[in-house]
Amino acid sequence: QPPGGLNVGVVWASNPNNRHMYRHKSLPLSCLIEPLIDLVDLDLIELHSLQVGSDVEQLDPWRYHERVFDWNGVVNDFSDTAHVINQLDLVISVDTAVAHLAGALNKPTWLLLPHNADFRWLHQRDDSPWYPTMRLFRQKTRGDWQSVITELQAALNGLFILDLPALADAKLTP
Repeated sequence: QPPGGLNVGVVWASNPNNRHMYRHKSLPLSCLIEPLIDLVDLDLIELHSLQVGSDVEQLDPWRYHERVFDWNGVVNDFSDTAHVINQLDLVISVDTAVAHLAGALNKPTWLLLPHNADFRWLHQRDDSPWYPTMRLFRQKTRGDWQSVITELQAALNGLFILDLPALADAKLTP
């Protein structure tokens, strides 16, 4: 386990077979991983990809990292996925079955929602009445994943009481 003690699961894409929903619910991993990889590099988190399907290939540029794990091909069903989720401290996901599973397991879950989110997530809320451990991050305008990532970055910084941009700019030496 990393020195900071957090194991974080991520899912960035929904089912590509539903092209309309996929286009609105999914975001490129390169957008999501930006605030996470800094924490990985600082040994504060281990990153666990719960993504399945063709979008797993987006993980390739970060597979070299010893604290980035890919569970694709290891988990075979929701029972296996639930077992992995139970080992995590936080799940960050777009609106997928994994997010619902994590919420149902009462695992802290941060849900990344498109502007036109499903009606089940209600409106103008950052919580869910169905999953008390879930926090909702919503696009401000259609297609604006950057606002979601900015809010996510602030929440991650709050977890560690860090100003990661300032740390990245600092030239600290032991």
